[in-house]
Amino acid sequence: MPAYQSTNWHGRNNNNHYWSSWHGYGHERRWTPDYYRDDHVPPPKKPRIEKSEDVMPIEKQMCAEELAALRKILFGEMLEENDLERWEQQSFEFCKDKGPVWGLTQRHGGPCGVLASVQGFILREVFSELKHDVCCRGVEFSSISNSSHMRDGPLACCFWLRGRCPYGSRCKYAHVSDANGTENSACQYGARCRYGHHPAQDRFDEKDARKSSKGDVFTVLARALTAMLKNALPEGTSTFWLVKWGPAQEGSRTDSASRLVHTVSLSSADQVLSWLTAEGGKQIRQPGAVLSFVASLLLTRTLTTVQNDMDDPGQHMITTFGHCSQELMNLCLTGKATSNVHDGNITIGEDGEDCIILKGIEQPPTIGYLSAFEALNQLEVGRCYKQPKWPIWVIGGPMHYTICFSPDCTLNHVQLPDESKVSGGDGVKRSKVAALENCEVCGVCLAGSKGTLPSVSQLQNGYGTLYHFNGLEQKVAETGQAIRCPELRKCYVSASNSACTLASSDEDPELFQVLLRSRWHSVDVSWDGDKNTKPPRLN
Repeated sequence: MPAYQSTNWHGRNNNNHYWSSWHGYGHERRWTPDYYRDDHVPPPKKPRIEKSEDVMPIEKQMCAEELAALRKILFGEMLEENDLERWEQQSFEFCKDKGPVWGLTQRHGGPCGVLASVQGFILREVFSELKHDVCCRGVEFSSISNSSHMRDGPLACCFWLRGRCPYGSRCKYAHVSDANGTENSACQYGARCRYGHHPAQDRFDEKDARKSSKGDVFTVLARALTAMLKNALPEGTSTFWLVKWGPAQEGSRTDSASRLVHTVSLSSADQVLSWLTAEGGKQIRQPGAVLSFVASLLLTRTLTTVQNDMDDPGQHMITTFGHCSQELMNLCLTGKATSNVHDGNITIGEDGEDCIILKGIEQPPTIGYLSAFEALNQLEVGRCYKQPKWPIWVIGGPMHYTICFSPDCTLNHVQLPDESKVSGGDGVKRSKVAALENCEVCGVCLAGSKGTLPSVSQLQNGYGTLYHFNGLEQKVAETGQAIRCPELRKCYVSASNSACTLASSDEDPELFQVLLRSRWHSVDVSWDGDKNTKPPRLN
């Protein structure tokens, strides 16, 4: 009887040398040799081909109607060609020769507000390293999120003994000599070490550190962008929309139909991170990456929700000269495109058609915000922005945005100045917002008086330390000579008995100090340890 008619699939045939077996569903049944007997191990089954999670999602080109709606909320009706061109050329770039390793460089005017906001979230990612080295030279960025590094007993780091460990504080070997304090410390390589276990005199090579960490720092950037996109998700949704803003085709540069803009739909933050870090972060390195990220924030939040966030639904994100609107700044920092910087909502008038609602900040955000216009008495920044979850603040200058931070969270524990000077009068109602309860850096409760400090004078040594970073880079177009480079400045904030005054104009040399006094009442500021040193420019 033929094998395929046999009722016993493993029964012997007449010559007792072959077995019949089943070779895959849907395939021909055929005779096989007797190595399929019970005393032989059957061959392993072929693994099933499953869909890989690493497969990149499919990109979809936006239709003309969708692109027109996106462009309208980005630039409005009147779009200047130069403004669009600058935004389409700006990518996410890190400082190369000067400035901190984590510093983003701005080469084109306009996107400074977005870059400063992203810079704040990058600083949150590397915050644990700022105490050891504020510039993060030699930090292994790929392992920043891992806090479980343990040192291997008394073994010293051979690279540190030679004076140039590229791992910094993340090194798992001790950066000290042995317990007896002798110079002949046993390094990680033991007897195999060819340097004799003695400390070398050569110093740490900053260029080598920058080169080794160049790729990993884009992973930190991708985590920061993912966190900002996650903040923008509307309540009850989990779909992210990422945008690739392509260059203009032949024709008018201001025509929305002249661009190839693609979108990608992702269902989790992990997928967003994978997409951003694919191919060495190609998506965030290319020109127009900053504009693509802003468009991703808008589509992730949805255009309808963004319009409902704003006081004026017709407001656009990028305004005159390509500057960021307050709505765009709030979208980057809080995830909501509200139009004001005060706490909560201010309702003017009784309920009805004549009622006006001015929407502000509902809760303390991750990154704070301080404005030079408060120093000019033109607005008031609320307590939510002044005491954020992390001691990092975007500085809103008259025409430029920068970043200010402290490597120590105690400055953020100092009590805020007096309550709002704007009181609720007849027909004016202010919604209440919750103050910051716990510091996310040290976990100290700030809701009561135990974790707060009444003034800067209560800090250790009687002063606090702030750093200010400006990533603006300017060059002469004809020669390429740099006339302005990214700059990191250090200042000391100490208590003062001098009366608080307002700045006279946006050119006032005391503008920065008056701005800081809006957060820390009655303080003196000395830059680079010298009160006579000029403060950095806010423009």
